[in-house]
Amino acid sequence: MESFSIGDAQLTASSQQDAQYGPECARLNHHIDGGAWIPKTSNVSQFLQIDTGWIVILTGIAIQGHPAMPYRTTAFQIRITVNLNQPFQSYLQGKPPRVCVQVAVINTYADKG
Repeated sequence: MESFSIGDAQLTASSQQDAQYGPECARLNHHIDGGAWIPKTSNVSQFLQIDTGWIVILTGIAIQGHPAMPYRTTAFQIRITVNLNQPFQSYLQGKPPRVCVQVAVINTYADKG
C-alpha cells in the first residue's frame, strides 16, 4: 500500500470521521489529506478493507498513528479470505496462513490520547 501499488478504489472502510480521513489516507508514511484513516466511532466493529485485486502472500503489517493528532490504533485483528463469497477467517499470530490472501480486513480500535 505504501508504494501506491494498491489504488484508492481498492480501499474501503466501515466509516470515516469526515472526508479528510477516508481509507485512502491509511497509507504508511504518507500525509494525504488528513494524514490518517480515522473511523467515525471508536469500537471493535470498525474496519479497513484492502482488496489487492490478485492473490498475494501477506508478509507483514505496519501501522502508525496520526502525524499531528493523538489518534492511533492500539489493537487490531487481521481477517483474511481468498474469495469474497466466503466468510473471513481470523489470522492467528505465529501461525502464518498456508493460503494466499486476496483481502485483508483490519478491525481497529482508535485510541485518542
